Amino acid sequence: MKGKILLGVLGLLIVWLIVSGYLNLSTVNSAIETATGIKTVSVNELKQMAEEGKIPYEVYRFALYKKLENPNIFYRIMGNKVYLFLNGSSGLLEGRYVEKINDTWLRVVIVDYDDLFANRYYSVRVDVSTELKSGYIVNNWFPSYIRLVNETKGKWKIGEVVGNPNLKYKSSYGNLIVKTFGNPNPEDRRLSMEIAEQMAGHLRCCNRNDKTDLFLLTIYSFNPVVLRVWNAPIFFNKSIEVLALDGDKLVSINLNKSDSLMKSVLLDGRGNCYIYSFFTISILNSSEIPAYGFVYPVESMVSDYHEEIVIPYGILNFKNLEKMGGVYINLYTKLNAGKECLYVVVSPDKESIPLEALSGNAEIWKYI
Repeated sequence: MKGKILLGVLGLLIVWLIVSGYLNLSTVNSAIETATGIKTVSVNELKQMAEEGKIPYEVYRFALYKKLENPNIFYRIMGNKVYLFLNGSSGLLEGRYVEKINDTWLRVVIVDYDDLFANRYYSVRVDVSTELKSGYIVNNWFPSYIRLVNETKGKWKIGEVVGNPNLKYKSSYGNLIVKTFGNPNPEDRRLSMEIAEQMAGHLRCCNRNDKTDLFLLTIYSFNPVVLRVWNAPIFFNKSIEVLALDGDKLVSINLNKSDSLMKSVLLDGRGNCYIYSFFTISILNSSEIPAYGFVYPVESMVSDYHEEIVIPYGILNFKNLEKMGGVYINLYTKLNAGKECLYVVVSPDKESIPLEALSGNAEIWKYI
């Protein structure tokens, strides 16, 4: 109680000194920043920090990109983290930006702060063409070039939450169709592979080369910062407006059509649960981690169905997931041919379980 009174008196004294002219606001701010280790910085100061090797160069470029988008943004640093402030709200500087290479090529850069294994920034960079090179066209969020190859019927049942005994999940069940789709698009494969290889390279630098680590980094850190808008009514059958850095200025680039769903997601940055799942599955499958989509009935204001990532049980070390506070749900399946499989449903949000399933018809989507 005495401490609170002392702080109150100190606060009133500081206000009186400012009003009286004995102190100015910049001096007070400087003192506060020195005491807390938090410093307000300009984009130019971030550039200098990048040149000195204190932060990655891509963090500075991303800060410039956001500042050009909205001049009201300002930045503060604390340790090796950069925070973005706008209209009273703040958050860690993470996300994706686009650089113009030339008239036909763009570079998509994803800046992510790895707080799982490294406690530092890393970035992933992929180049995409503004021209149609793959021989395919994206005409929807599930483009027609992805073809159904096979389907098998069976039953599904989902139940207990593993990793947190306080969370309850209603048991549900129903008929199941396992669908296998073929994706012949070479551009989807190239982009997925390049992203997976760079993420694996980052983990190797951290002396982490386990597939479980790559899985956790993908769903909990990397992919959430790629999609800046969730549950967007996006279909990718219209042109994509892209803001790109061209030197130190922003330019607007219009893509009338895209020849790759992975390219569309990277350039647009919006999506829904289906797009998130496709993006995640593509990266994990490129790393030889079998991941599938589980499409199941839910009670939601957005849609009657929802998709989550499922992994075959036993291929990854899920004890690491539990240590991180994550949870997963067991999904039991039995095909009509008699084959039984156990999967786990993992939510991209460590703080919550996936949307609760209703009993009814469900599907598992696999890609080859």
